[in-house]
Amino acid sequence: MNLHANHRTCPSIRLLICRRVLEEGWTLRQAAEAAGCSARTAAKWVRRFREGDQRLLDRSSRPRRSPSRLPQQLVQAIEALRRLRMTAAEIAEILSLALSTVSLWLRRLGLGKRSRLEPPEPANRYERRQPGELVHVDIKQLGRISLLGAGHRVLGHRRSQYNRRVHGRVTRTTGFEYLHVMIDDHSRLAYAEVLDDLTAACAIAFLRRALAWFAEHGVRVQAVMSDNGAAYKAISTRAHCASSASATCGSDRAGRARTAKRSA
Repeated sequence: MNLHANHRTCPSIRLLICRRVLEEGWTLRQAAEAAGCSARTAAKWVRRFREGDQRLLDRSSRPRRSPSRLPQQLVQAIEALRRLRMTAAEIAEILSLALSTVSLWLRRLGLGKRSRLEPPEPANRYERRQPGELVHVDIKQLGRISLLGAGHRVLGHRRSQYNRRVHGRVTRTTGFEYLHVMIDDHSRLAYAEVLDDLTAACAIAFLRRALAWFAEHGVRVQAVMSDNGAAYKAISTRAHCASSASATCGSDRAGRARTAKRSA
């Protein structure tokens, strides 16, 4: 239901007006004053209710007749010429129409761009052949909601913030949480954890737990692909991947692009 910006009544109030007038004996003026609208508006809703309209919704303001509307034959001709890859100016010249009129109808027909004449290309999705051949790792930063409520962007004040001590360091703001996700490229099997920090130590611990979880589900991870995040570009993270017998890690964007192209 779409109500205009200056409406005073909703369908339930309109129905209440009708019941007060028709069942409870209120006058139109009394019912209109109680609903905050004019007597003319109240009379309109009562009349529509008497005519059998039980929903009392807003009607469209579109006119019943549009004498100046472009005939359907010309609309079909615009579409047919457009599918011959003609420009809007060429169509307007052939049909002796204004360029603005042709452009308007091309947009309405969804043919405003000539590229729309061609069917959309299918998604270039690649997929590894076996589970565990490649897993993707990514991190999402999430704003933490403190025990005292939402932050200043919602409430307009910072009273919900408080000091926290993390590994001996005092943090004066509520801070963030980090969602670490590992997903298998073939089966889309996923493992996720919400951690308090974004360091190489957290990344290594997450990788260790994620690889163990995948192994429990019968998936032996052969390669791990991540973005250029500092936690996965760290020397310690790369050393852990190099020392791991079950997986190899790669995080450069060029390698990621080559992997996608080779697997397509």
